[in-house]
This record gives sequence, C-alpha cells and structure tokens, in this order.
Amino acid sequence: MMMTMEFEEEKILGPVSPMGQFMNSSVLCVSILAVMEIEVPISEVELKSVVHHVLLPVNPRFSSVMIEDSNGRMQWQKVEVELEDHINVPIFPSGLSPESCDKYLDDYLSKIAGERFPQNKPLWEVHIIKYPTSKAAGGNIIFKLHHALGDGYSLMGVVLSCLQRAENVSLPLTFPSRQSSKLESNNNSIFDQASRIVSSIFYTVPDFFWSFLKSNFLKDDQTPIRSGNARFKLPPTVITTITFSLDEMKFIKTKLGVTINDLICGILFFGTRLYMQEISQQSTNSNCTSLVLLNTRMLMDYVSVKEMMTPDTKMPWGNQFTFLHIPIPKLTDTFSNPLDFVRYAQKVIKRKRRSLAVYLNGRLLEFVNKFRGKEAAARYIYKTVTNTSMVISNIVGPVEQMAFANHPVTGLYYMIVGTPEFKPSSNASLRCFSTNNENTHEAASFQSFSALATDSPWDRGSIWNTMSFYMFSLHIPLSFGGISVVAQILKESNLDRQTEVISLLFAQTLELIGTLILLKCTANPQYDFKNFFKANEMSKDRNWLLASAVGFGSLSSLVFITSFLADKVVEPKIWKPHVVSFSFSVFRIADYCYIKAEN
Repeated sequence: MMMTMEFEEEKILGPVSPMGQFMNSSVLCVSILAVMEIEVPISEVELKSVVHHVLLPVNPRFSSVMIEDSNGRMQWQKVEVELEDHINVPIFPSGLSPESCDKYLDDYLSKIAGERFPQNKPLWEVHIIKYPTSKAAGGNIIFKLHHALGDGYSLMGVVLSCLQRAENVSLPLTFPSRQSSKLESNNNSIFDQASRIVSSIFYTVPDFFWSFLKSNFLKDDQTPIRSGNARFKLPPTVITTITFSLDEMKFIKTKLGVTINDLICGILFFGTRLYMQEISQQSTNSNCTSLVLLNTRMLMDYVSVKEMMTPDTKMPWGNQFTFLHIPIPKLTDTFSNPLDFVRYAQKVIKRKRRSLAVYLNGRLLEFVNKFRGKEAAARYIYKTVTNTSMVISNIVGPVEQMAFANHPVTGLYYMIVGTPEFKPSSNASLRCFSTNNENTHEAASFQSFSALATDSPWDRGSIWNTMSFYMFSLHIPLSFGGISVVAQILKESNLDRQTEVISLLFAQTLELIGTLILLKCTANPQYDFKNFFKANEMSKDRNWLLASAVGFGSLSSLVFITSFLADKVVEPKIWKPHVVSFSFSVFRIADYCYIKAEN
C-alpha cells in the first residue's frame, strides 16, 4: 500500500497525522470531490496557471508523497510535481445535448470516485469537463483531493482560495460569520454554566455508549438507502441538487427559533423518509441513523488557508473532525409534519453537541491507533460508516458570486468519496440563494449554515469545560477506589468515619492536581497554571477555577475545623449510621460534618 524508499533528510516535511494514515490505508481510501460549475469554457493553460500559482504554494503537502521511513513511521516527502500527471481532460461523444452530458458527468464522477491515487505522486487531481451540462454552460472543473491532505474545512479552503469575486476579481470573497444569539450571549451566569456542564456529563455516558455500539455491533436496517450487501462495492454516483431560497429559510428559522443547521437536517430527514416510504412501504419503520461529521475547531469566522498555516493559529490545517450519530425519525401518523422533523433535529443535535461523547469518540480512535495500530483504527472508521445509512457534511459558502480565473462560477458542491463505503449511491447537494441581492449579506451572515460549526463545550475555548471532563474521569477511580486502597494500606476491613473523610479529601485533592496536569499536558498545553487566576482574556475560566479553588478550600477547612475542634470542645461520640446511607464523597463529608456538629 505505502512506499518504502530512501530519502534525503532535507526533503522530509514531517510525519503524517494519525487521521491522515487512517484515510490512506488498505481499508480506506477517502477523498473529497469538489465540482465547480462555470458559465464560460476554460482552457488548460488557464487552469494550469491557477494550479501552479495558487494550489501548489498553498500547502507543501500538495507537492509531497506519503512514504514509510526505516522506523516504520509515515512521513511527507517533497517531490517535483508534473502538472500533466494531475490534470485530466476526458473525452465525451460529440453532439451530445446538455441533458445527455449530465449522465456522462455522473458516470465520470462515479469512475474517478472509485479509483485510488497512485502512491508515487502527490494525492490530488484536477479534471476539466469541456462539455456544457444543464447547469453549467461552460463545463465543469472537478477537484479530487485525498482526505489524508486535510479535512473538508481545509481542502474546501484550498478550492475557495482559487476563487475571486465575479463582480470584482481584485477583491477577496467574504464569508458569513457564526454570530451568537443575544440569549446565548446573556446566558453566562454561574448557574447557567453549571447547568450546561452537569447536563453535558449526564448525557455523555449514554451517548458515548450508544455511539460505541453503533460503530461496532448495531447495524441499520436494510432499506432503499442502505443495501447492507458487501458485494456492491462500487455503486454509481448520482448527484441530486436541491435549491432553496436563503431568505425563505431565514424566515422559517426565525419563526421556529431554530438554526439553519437544524432546518437543513430536518429537511434531509423528512425527504429521506418520504423517499424510503415511496420506494418501499416496509421501510417506514426501519431503523436508520445518520452520521454527522463535526469540526473540532473553534469556528466563529471563516479562516483562509494562509491563516491556517500560521504556527499559533486557533484553526490549524489538518484532519480535525469527529462524528455524531443521529437517529433519523420515523414517519408516522402522529409525526408527519415537516416542522416536526426540524424541531426533532434541533432537539437532538443541541443535546448531543453538549455531550462529551463526540470528544470521547476522537479519544477512542486515538486509543485504538496507539494500542492496535492504524489499520485497526481504519477498520473502526469503516464499521462506523457502514453500520449507518447516510453521512451528512456541509460547509458554509461565500456571500458573493464566485469566479475562477475570471470565469463566473454558477455552482460549487462537494462530496466525500472512497472505496467502498464512503462513496454513497447518491449525493445530495443543497444550494441556497437570496431573492434580494441587497439582503444577501444580511441573510447569509445571520447564521452560519455549516454542520461543521459545532457548539461543543470544548469547541469554545473554555478551559473549564475541558477541566470538568477530566475531573469527572478521575473522580470515579480515585473517589470510589481510593477508599479500598487506603483500607488495604492500613490493613483494616472497615475504616472509621474520620479516616474515610480524610481519605476522600486527599483523593479529591489528587483529582484537582491530576486535572490541572492533564490540562497542561494535553488539552491546553499553551496555558500556564499561574495564568488561570489572573485577570486576562480567559476571565470566565479564571472565575470558575477561582470559585472551584475557594469552594474546595472552604469545604476542606470546614471538615477539619468541625472534626478536630469538636473533639477538643465536646467529648467524642460514637457515630451511628443514619437512615440515609450516602454513596457520593461530597455527601459523606457533609454527613460527617453534621454528626460532628451534633457531638
């Protein structure tokens, strides 16, 4: 699969990321096809000029190959790029109508989607379709970019960097920003944040457990959108385009109080169920799951590829995504209104985004890679996708009409393809337009409609959310297992109440220390402990950490003062169990303080 070769040290650009290796393994070969529809035909010379001056300089990986060094580690090696090897011009029969060219275009997309990249060349291709189709009078330009180069956000950023404004090519494209609602911005009190953290922890266990089962054991039913037959390795690719008015979607969004993301997912779920019901009435009650790909960057505004390549950027280049399992609701007599599907999408996605299961899925993949190797991790991704019925991924587009080498672009869509399971038998492309040009920017900037723009807790730059996850992870082994360890050390079958409480306090101190160490070493290595308590831009996190430290110190002081001073002032009294037997450490400490106060 991979090449092993001798190489010069100065040509080695660095190691291949684990996700990059998963995407280019014997199990997976995943790519992104970006199809650009143009109004005026483009020549090969013009295309080569854009590729040479824009595409290749954007990232060294576009002029590198993946090799295996003498230690078995995958590396990126710089090579000379021959543009003729990467630019393809297919030939269709002459005299075809635009509608007939649509069929040939679909067949060609199906063909290149199932082909693997040669490993001795950089992992990208550009194809020029010089035949007019029903939606592109000037033909199509197809970018095939291997997923090992980067994720959809990175690779589509490369494609968009080749474009300019159609009205004024000297100006760059502008993109809508993801603006937080007024309610969300005002919902930052301590109690609101505490409520979100508690709900996040509460939903994490069932969500992660269900996601694990779906990835390994539970398969969706066989339906018109999922054959479940391993023989069909290369199904044909069919492009389905649906056009919506962005102004109308904004109106519906405002009326329902949902996001554009919720609206799009609700439309997809409802349309999918209608299609399944029309093809097979038996599939009405079938269990179907969608796999939504989520970007783990802190997306608030679009970032150019140049900014992604800077060392200290918050949105770096690479494969930084995870996945989210969302059940597709069933179409029933009581659940048949399209708005029901939109509200369902809003409720489920909002809840699952608050769960840490998405984060744990990425950690689990790292764990599998570390202890079982990249092929095992690739097989885990393979099973995750094949056990579901559909994959949803989308990226926000520019506000203005685009142009490629001064050629107006009428449409741009992309899809995830590969062999065999990442290439679905049908790819749906959603197009949104504004009916009023004056309101285009307002409508587009009101809410980013990208499923990649997640509001996951760890995706907001908040140290406290990550801290709560680490503390929760350490609490179970330390607080529940720590008592047994102390009993073994003291060689006592049952600890007295005071020793038990002191042991619990010691365990919780270890929790706090361990959490800060994990934050320093893994989640936020750029932060220094002493900066947590300074008044800087991370003020919300500082307040939470300061409150935690003060609360922990106050509780510790209360326990020790109540324990030792009470014994000095009042004669010690034998403790007797109360009616309620507390199992959690905080309640045990409170119960002990109450008994001491009674004494």
